[in-house]
Amino acid sequence: MSNVDLSAPATLSSLALLVGVSRQAIQKLNVTHPFPRGESNLAWLHVYVGMLRESAAGRGGDDQKGLTTWRKEESKENALLKRLDRLERERSLVIVDDVVEGLTAWAGVVMQSIDHAINNATERIESKHGVQLDDDDLGRYFRFACRDIGAAANQFTSGISASIDGTDSTGATADG
Repeated sequence: MSNVDLSAPATLSSLALLVGVSRQAIQKLNVTHPFPRGESNLAWLHVYVGMLRESAAGRGGDDQKGLTTWRKEESKENALLKRLDRLERERSLVIVDDVVEGLTAWAGVVMQSIDHAINNATERIESKHGVQLDDDDLGRYFRFACRDIGAAANQFTSGISASIDGTDSTGATADG
């Protein structure tokens, strides 16, 4: 360490001499953590030591912010994995593809059952009362209901699938 007057106005070169690093290293540090202008070498030395202390304590810089973010994400993932393990042990997990397939099949069975009931009811009314019914006389109201059931099942299963692949039910991604 050379003889630097601690009470003299600080410069990047004088601080570099005090701490034993290159002027370029101090200049680079000054870009991210500016030293106060017009202060003495002693004041800058205190600022520099404070920066070192913060960095050593793990509280400084952009790298620390990234590490903190990563730790938060890791913590969330660990919590989710623990929850998945618990749900698996409780046999509370279902496979999304199986749910979508089952609901789609269920909607088809409901619509087929209603269509079969319409045909049976139409035949029974026609034979019992000796009348001829158009398909629209009875069937159209039930077909509207079938269409609504199918649409609701489709919307529900699309929502389930979208939650898995990160889109909404329209296919737009969650982040824009």
